[in-house]
This record gives sequence, C-alpha cells and structure tokens, in this order.
Amino acid sequence: MDIYLARQPIFDRQMAVYGYELLYRSDHKNSCTEHNGEKATAAVMINSFMNMEIDTIARNKRAFINFSKPLIDQGAALLIPGARLIVEITGDVAPDENTIAACSALKEQGYLLTLDDFSLNSKSLALLELVDFLKVDYHKSTLKEQQNIFHLNKNKRKKMIAKKIENSEDYQKAVELGYDYFQGFYFCEPEILNGKEIPTFKLHHMQLLKEIHKTDIDFEKLEMLIKQDVSLSYKLLKYINSMEFALPLPIQNIRQALTLLGQKKIIKWASVVSLRSISHDQPGELLITAAIRGHFCEKLALQTIYKSRSEDLFLVGLFSLLDAFLKRPMEEILKELPLAPDINNALMGKASELSPILQLVLAYERGDWHQVDRLKNKLKLNKSILLEGYFSALKKTDLLAG
Repeated sequence: MDIYLARQPIFDRQMAVYGYELLYRSDHKNSCTEHNGEKATAAVMINSFMNMEIDTIARNKRAFINFSKPLIDQGAALLIPGARLIVEITGDVAPDENTIAACSALKEQGYLLTLDDFSLNSKSLALLELVDFLKVDYHKSTLKEQQNIFHLNKNKRKKMIAKKIENSEDYQKAVELGYDYFQGFYFCEPEILNGKEIPTFKLHHMQLLKEIHKTDIDFEKLEMLIKQDVSLSYKLLKYINSMEFALPLPIQNIRQALTLLGQKKIIKWASVVSLRSISHDQPGELLITAAIRGHFCEKLALQTIYKSRSEDLFLVGLFSLLDAFLKRPMEEILKELPLAPDINNALMGKASELSPILQLVLAYERGDWHQVDRLKNKLKLNKSILLEGYFSALKKTDLLAG
C-alpha cells in the first residue's frame, strides 16, 4: 500500500525538540468509503510505524499522531507504545460516550492526549478534562481568541502548543502570549542581520567551503586549512579510520586522508562538517533538516534522469539553509562560493534543471501532498521510492545527529 509519511518538529521554549508531529496520507483516504477507509488507514498506519521503527522516525522523541473519531473509538492508538505516542484528537471530533470511554482508557494506560485545532467553539470541548495539551492554529485564531483560550486554561493548566509558526516574529509573539511549545518551520527562515560581521570560526569554515568547491582543489592549501583547526583534523582522521572504509592500517596524517578520500568524498565530508560547526549557535534541528534535505535529494536523484548529478543535488539540499545558518541573504553568500550556476539558481529559487527535486523535497517536508504528487509525476517517481528515500535520509541523518 502506498503512503506518504513526513515529520514536523515541535519545540519547547528553549528551542529543543520535544517531539514530532507525523504528517501522513494514504491513497485510501481518497479512494474508499469512510468506514472502510478508516480501517485501511489504521492498518497502513500501524504497519508502517511498526515496520519503520517509530523511534527512528521520531528520533526517540514523542510522536504526535492525528486520530479521527473512528480510529479513537476502535482503539487504534493502543497498537503504538504509549511511551512514544501523543494522541492528537482532531478539532472536528464530536465525542460521544464511546469516544470519551476510549480516551479515558488511553489515559489509564499512560497515553498523553492533545486537542488539535483547539478553539472555544471546538466540538471536542467535552474532552477538555482528559487531555494534556491544547494545540492552537496560530494564524487561524485571532489574538483575542487566543487570550480567551489562555484565560479558560488558567486553572486547567494544560500545556499549550502554537502551530503554524512560520517566522521569528510569530515565535516571539507566541512566547509572549505564554505558549509552552511551538510547531512550524520558523527555525528555517533566515533572520537576516545586515552589517553583522561573521565570527572568525565561521569565516574559517566558509573558507574551507570555498576551497573544496573550486574546479581544481589545491590539496596543499586544503591540508593547511584543516590543520589550523584541531577539531577538523580530528574529525577527518576519525572519519577516514571508521568502519565505512575498512582500511587495513590506520591513517595518521591529513594529506594521506585527503588523498584516499578523493575529491567527491572530500566535498561531501567537508560540507557537512563545516555546516555542523557553523550551526553551533542555531537550533540543532536546523542542521538535521539541512542534512535530511541533502540525503533525500541525493536519493531521489539516483532514481531519475539526474542520476549523474546526485552529489550536486546532495549539496543543493544541504546548502538550502545556508542563509538561515549565516543570517545573510542567500545571494550574498553564494557570491563567495564557487558553485556551479545551476546549483546557485536552485538555491536562489530560480529556474534550474536541479530545482524540481529540491522543490519536491521541500513539499514533502511540509506535508504539501498535492505539490508532492505534481512533482513526483513530473520526475516520474513512484510513492514507494519517496517513502524509502525519506526514511533512508532520516537514518543517515540520525548518524550525523548522534
């Protein structure tokens, strides 16, 4: 059965990831009757989570999963371990005795519950005493409506989640209102600080990025740049001596490591390591998102006519958040990096033969399934390749994040 499955981070007030909402769609939602469709969705969902290891999908954090009334009444949530799951009850659920009993049973077994798209007019108000979280659509609710929700919650002390937070201004206002958790891709939006000098350590890594992307790499200069940073030297030697290469004897000097790696692997390794260092003052999820994009772009490229450009598409995905990392306009950053013109155009949102794969990855990330379908068809990809590619990207990125 073909499905789409993606995740969206939910942050606490310290910008640490508390959990992920799992964005999900199955063909059955569009092709079955409601009753049979719900059963099919439940079967596909449970099988998918079991087969793909929910801990891998949610990085050992809480997984917020949306449940309709029939799924709640059927007890579908009980098939997923309560230590990982937070049951989201959709805002249009009008609970009856069965629903209230099912939610009470979940609570008794230690599950946490959320009312999604909560408002004072929600049909699910009868479940208010049973839930642990109230999730509010930040852009659909007026300031007055949100203040009224906080007033209602004053004595109930439910944790408050603001969703669809898309920029730093939204985030700051939501913090001031008193929300406990925040959902959205606001951490990916660059907060441009014009005239701000780049810290020395970031300049060093930008220089490294500049050097590795030259047409002819100067290995002597590259060796010097790496040796100037003890951390880089250590990471390179650790990488070349890892199980991935299975070398008969350990490599103990930088020049030998660079020679053995070769240009393509050097570019990939140095790009990831440099971004990791540049991102030290950013939310950790920013680097994770960039790495997922890179691996996902690369994986999809291998299944299309862009197979020979898979390394370039890895860089397109990885560098798609450079402006957020450096808090500078993308166009300004790219002037300093000798990247190929079609890579630059893709990163700046201009026409490029590489753009469709990046656009597909971004649409998948946000759960924009209509756009995913359109781009998937354009690139002649099937759904199973998308899910396999996304899950592969999550696994590879977990190694980086670990």
